[in-house]
Amino acid sequence: MRNVLYILGAAQASVSLLPSSPSTGNQTSVVLIQDAVGLAQVPAARVYALSDDVTSRKASPSFPLISYGDFLRLIFEADNVVAL
Repeated sequence: MRNVLYILGAAQASVSLLPSSPSTGNQTSVVLIQDAVGLAQVPAARVYALSDDVTSRKASPSFPLISYGDFLRLIFEADNVVAL
């Protein structure tokens, strides 16, 4: 199983670039950073929002919050990282 991490930094335009369904054998995760923390819907099983960006933008996402340390761990554990 390949672990694929998508990092979204912009609002709506980035969401359309995500795969609509995970590929067989892939585990897909998404981390919302910067302006993307305000997104309400993201088509992925595991979605996280970076807590510092949520605080600075006064956003209230419905996704679990992660720290910079957790974010780095996800990056290093991923087989592929895609920044959009």
